[in-house]
Amino acid sequence: MGTLTERWLFVFRDHAVPGNIEKTIALLPRAKAAGFNAILLGDHNLLTIDRMPDSYRQGLVRLRDAIREHGFRLLANCMPVGYAGSVFAYDPDLAEGVPVRDARFVARGGELRFEQDPLVSLVNGAFASSDGQRFDDWEVQTGLGTTLFMEAGAAPGDGMAVRTEITDQPCRLAQRVKLKPFRHYLVTVRTKIQDMDNREGGELVVRATDAEGRPRRLNYACLPGLPSSDWREQHAVFNSFQFEEAMVGIGTSSEGTGTVWWSDISIQEIALVNVLRRAGCPVTVRGEDGMEYEEGGDFLPIVDPLLDPMELYHTPPIVKLTADSRISEGAVVRISYYHPLFIYGDQVCACLSDPKVYEVMREQVIRLDELLHPDAYLMSQDEMRTANRDLACLARNLTPGQLMADSIRKSARILRELRPDAKVWLWSDMIDPYHNAKEGPYYFVEGTWKDSWEGADPDIGIANWAGHLKGENCRWFADRGHQQVLCGYYDYDDDGSAIGAWLKAVEDIPGVVGAMHTSWQEKFDTLEAWAEKAWGADSAPRPKT
Repeated sequence: MGTLTERWLFVFRDHAVPGNIEKTIALLPRAKAAGFNAILLGDHNLLTIDRMPDSYRQGLVRLRDAIREHGFRLLANCMPVGYAGSVFAYDPDLAEGVPVRDARFVARGGELRFEQDPLVSLVNGAFASSDGQRFDDWEVQTGLGTTLFMEAGAAPGDGMAVRTEITDQPCRLAQRVKLKPFRHYLVTVRTKIQDMDNREGGELVVRATDAEGRPRRLNYACLPGLPSSDWREQHAVFNSFQFEEAMVGIGTSSEGTGTVWWSDISIQEIALVNVLRRAGCPVTVRGEDGMEYEEGGDFLPIVDPLLDPMELYHTPPIVKLTADSRISEGAVVRISYYHPLFIYGDQVCACLSDPKVYEVMREQVIRLDELLHPDAYLMSQDEMRTANRDLACLARNLTPGQLMADSIRKSARILRELRPDAKVWLWSDMIDPYHNAKEGPYYFVEGTWKDSWEGADPDIGIANWAGHLKGENCRWFADRGHQQVLCGYYDYDDDGSAIGAWLKAVEDIPGVVGAMHTSWQEKFDTLEAWAEKAWGADSAPRPKT
């Protein structure tokens, strides 16, 4: 078997779905025979056990017992600040907020009614105007005639549609739109999808250019409803940040296959959708003359009853004036507030600085430990794509890297206080200067992640998932004194050649103690072949410990 002492199988599966507990239990004999010695459960419902039905908890107990009976150690994910849906289940206001400044409202009929400022729109958004070869008013038309096509009569109501084919060549249709900085915008389009096998295959794309001339994406909106769906309305939201114009449009990636039809794309400014209300995300209402109005005195509390950081768009709340409001009929006021950002299909980040985030995560660990009592915990400070944007963070005058270091220390302290006998592990990317912690812009983070690694003491093990680096970062972690488990597979390394090469590249690096079969798509068909290359062959490297 070699000398890899940590041989993990990652089971990223929703065990609340009927039959999934049985599927995982049935997988255990195969995993045991293939040499695995630990099961890492990545079920996000583990952190909301108290919100789940008794049948789910009972199923987890059966799974826990089966894992133990087969001789495996049990590990669990926790501390989800990057993918924080389980935190928002207890308080959705804990999402990291990004600012909207001076959205325009007008007092009418006892309400503050939002008005776009200025009115924004896309020209020829229904694609009705063209010369037969190119669409009018669309500045970028990449792939026209090869991966992007006009289809008259294909849209609902027999209108014009754009058909895009997902191939190894990306295509894009976009036009320039003038924006106001730090405003909230909604893009709407109708789509039909056929046989798309990559969630990032079709996207509503908004791109700006920063002061250094670098392209900056303002949204990451992948189309849901895969792999096929009839015509339906899709949304993307974005914050303009400091930019005064952006290219707005549609496109496909260069990965996967399938077809997407598009029709009737539009853009509008919106306000107060998913407005966050906590001390670190203040709301201010001011007149054009600078007078600040009082919540509860001049207007009723501004609250979004539909607040859901994991939802892109819904009807915004109505702001009601009080009977004795100082805001007169017809007066223009400016409302500033904070809202969360939704990235790809499933990610909203928690605020790194709000103390309640750590209170919620502590309670989650207590409940999880009472039920499963894992042997080790894997902290999920990973892929943190929005940070240092709301007042809770900015008021601390720390860099994102320092905020992350503090978050890691707090999270590890909680785990060690509750379970001093349990090993603490951490996903590698946010403290890796070769990966997401390198210099330069990163998604919607204000600043860089430099020095984030200072929060990870040497006793924290590293779940290193930067397989694309082929071991380049492993020496750096080893020099800091960390043990490492190499997280391979990632739903493509069926024959194990990639994990074998990765282990071979680091065979002289101390502290590389294991490997993990990491599937995000529940792909276990080639488990044995992968494990053979990782630790089963006679030629397997013998990392130093």
